[in-house]
Amino acid sequence: MKALKIVFSVLGLVFTVVLGLIFFLGYMFSAGTHGSIKGYEYAVSKENLEDAIKKVILENNSLYRSLQDTLDLNPNKEYYNNGAYIRLYIIAPDTFSYIFRFAGDEENWKNNLKRSEIFICYAYDHDGNGGSEGGGGVEWYRWGVKKKLIKTFEDNFVSKLDEQLAIKHLDRE
Repeated sequence: MKALKIVFSVLGLVFTVVLGLIFFLGYMFSAGTHGSIKGYEYAVSKENLEDAIKKVILENNSLYRSLQDTLDLNPNKEYYNNGAYIRLYIIAPDTFSYIFRFAGDEENWKNNLKRSEIFICYAYDHDGNGGSEGGGGVEWYRWGVKKKLIKTFEDNFVSKLDEQLAIKHLDRE
C-alpha cells in the first residue's frame, strides 16, 4: 500500500511538471498579440462605420477620446491612431478605457463595401482590471472581468452605434 502511494505521488509530480512546462512553453512561444475580446460586425463599409463611430462619440457626453487621440497624428508616431485603432473612454459612472480596431487592412476596407467589423483589443475598468485576451488580463477564466468590460462597451457605445447606423450588429467572438 505504501509503495502504491509513492508511485502515485511520483506520477502526480511528473504530471504537474510536464503540464507546467507545456503552459510555460506555450506562453513563451505565443505570438504576443492582443487577441479579440469581442467583435461587432456591420453590413456597411468601413468608411460608413468609421463615420458613425465619430458621430456617436461626438454626440454622447459619456464617451470621449483624449485630445491627443483626436488629432491626425503621423501613424509612425502613434501606433493606436493609425486609422485602424481607436482609443475610447466611457464614463458609466466610473471611467472605462478601451482600444478597439477595425478588422482587416486598408486593402480589405477598399474592396469590401458591404461588411466591416470592429473588435475590442484592450479594455480596462476604473480599477485597472482588464487587459487583452491574447496578452493577458481578460483570459477565459476571468469571465467576471470580461463580462463587465463587454457589457459596459455594449450598453454605452455599441447600442448607440446600432442606433446611428439603423442596423443591428452581429456578434463575433
